[in-house]
Amino acid sequence: MELIVLVIAAGAYMAFAQPELMHAPASNSYVADNLRETLYHELGHAIIDQEALPIFGQEEDAADVFSALMIQWMNTPSEARRMVQSVAGAYRNGANNAEKSGGTDFTDVHGPDMQRLFNLACLYYGGATNEAQQKKRQDFVTELGLSEDRLNSCEDEYTQAYNAWHPVFVELQKNQKHPSFTLVTEDKRSLSSRVLGREIRKLNRRIHLTGEITIRLEPCEEANAFYDHDSKYILFCSELEGSLADAASKN
Repeated sequence: MELIVLVIAAGAYMAFAQPELMHAPASNSYVADNLRETLYHELGHAIIDQEALPIFGQEEDAADVFSALMIQWMNTPSEARRMVQSVAGAYRNGANNAEKSGGTDFTDVHGPDMQRLFNLACLYYGGATNEAQQKKRQDFVTELGLSEDRLNSCEDEYTQAYNAWHPVFVELQKNQKHPSFTLVTEDKRSLSSRVLGREIRKLNRRIHLTGEITIRLEPCEEANAFYDHDSKYILFCSELEGSLADAASKN
């Protein structure tokens, strides 16, 4: 099959703004939200690499923080809340699966799933912009299981994250000479292709890297996504969509 290369620039390829994504079944929303959060996470790795950003601590943690901020910066408040709900569900599923298979692997470069869930919830709460929103978010993250003790530090945690990443985000908006992200896939009809294409179009309006990043969507015999530091691309395995859909059906 001929490879389809989609360059998503501002105002281009409007077909990705599919109505079904706005009125999707709950399972589709779960899949789409987790695909988008994964894109933000891998983009965090790409920015750290391509812009030669210093990091203190684990790079995976830094990418998680970037993703948590992007959920709030790139989406409406209602979309951000739904995304946090969906991603929290995926983390909880991951923790449950780990428990069934012998427990958490503490040698993994990623933090434990439940810790990642509570870090995301904390940054979401800490990013509230007014008292009414803060109250709604407090109720929401409490339902997710965030403790009162952790809740008390979330505004400071968000401020730290904001001060670290927002200047980078602002700097990346300055160079608008060319789109930074290109989606390469053999199938533009899948949910993954439509979701990633739509999100890339949004990113190309907001973020402009020193170099260009190709996002490849292709089969790779595992449900995974990662940034390749050597070849400078983000790979989404097409199997990830099915794995997320299966998890959604069990929620």
